[in-house]
Amino acid sequence: MTLAAHSGWLYVDAGASLAVRGVESALDLFTSAGGEISPVRARAGSNAGHIALQGAEGLFLAGHLDGWAPAGASAGSVSVALDAQARNDAP
Repeated sequence: MTLAAHSGWLYVDAGASLAVRGVESALDLFTSAGGEISPVRARAGSNAGHIALQGAEGLFLAGHLDGWAPAGASAGSVSVALDAQARNDAP
């Protein structure tokens, strides 16, 4: 997820939630042992995503950033950039 303000401030208000959570699910896999097929329950999960916050003049971050991931997966990441040279002041 990328949020960018090319002029002015990027403002994430208190109470806002930016979420790039991973997911987790149970899977029923079937195995064959000795000619008999039997189900085996397994858990599978995915990595969380990335939050990129970019502002030209300033950033105000009072909200909640959520990059949860299930066990064995990578948690989310965040990058913050303040770059006045990225301003878009064209009328």
